[in-house]
Amino acid sequence: MFRLIDEEKTRHSVSLMSRLLGVSRQGYYKHHHRTQDGPTAKERSDTDLAGASRPTTNAPAAPTGLPASRPTWPSSTGCGWDAAGSAG
Repeated sequence: MFRLIDEEKTRHSVSLMSRLLGVSRQGYYKHHHRTQDGPTAKERSDTDLAGASRPTTNAPAAPTGLPASRPTWPSSTGCGWDAAGSAG
């Protein structure tokens, strides 16, 4: 919508086009200044933080949640089950 207003503002007033398109005139000017001035300091900061939180390609693999090996559990009767599911 704002792009259309920007293209047609030489032929029609921004106020009229904003009203007809259902957008605020203030919203158009805010968008216009943002595109002219580039990103705000907050937007640049957010972009920097988002880039810093991404893992690098040579980061170690994430753990699966289970240890590589599980201990066997002793049984007082001698017939417990080990981690592989075999009777002991």
